[in-house]
Amino acid sequence: MDREMMTELLGFGVLFLASVQDIRKREIPVMVFAAAAVTGTLSVLLTMTDELQSAALSIIPGILLLAAAFLSREGIGYGDGLLVLLLGPVYGWMRLSAGICVAFLLTALVCVVLLVLRRVHRSSRLPFVPFLTAAMGVIHFVYSG
Repeated sequence: MDREMMTELLGFGVLFLASVQDIRKREIPVMVFAAAAVTGTLSVLLTMTDELQSAALSIIPGILLLAAAFLSREGIGYGDGLLVLLLGPVYGWMRLSAGICVAFLLTALVCVVLLVLRRVHRSSRLPFVPFLTAAMGVIHFVYSG
C-alpha cells in the first residue's frame, strides 16, 4: 500500500468518525479534529518533497467553507469547515473541491426527498459531514478508476 492510499484511508476513517458524531449529536468532537490534524500533517510531511504547493492550495476549500459558515450564520457549521481545512492536504484541492460539490448535490437530493415525504420542514437542519463522507467515497472511486 502506498503512502497516498494510506493517508486517504486514514482521512476516510476520520470522516467516518466525524459523520457518526455529526448524526448523533450535531457536533464534531475535539478528538476528531485532533485526528484530522494529525492525518493532514502526516500527508503534508509525506508529500513535502513532491508537491508542497498543492498541499498549500488544498486548504482553500476549508477556508471557503469557514467563510461560508461565518457569512451564513452557521448554516454550514464551523466544524464542517474546520474538518475540511484539516483534511485538505490528505485529499488535495481538486478532489476535495469535487467532493464538496458532490456532497452539496447529495444533500440537496436527500432534502428534496425528505421534504416531499414531509419528514422535514424548511427550517430543519441536516448534518453535512455524512454527505461529505459519502461524496469522498464516490470521488475516490472516480479518481482511482
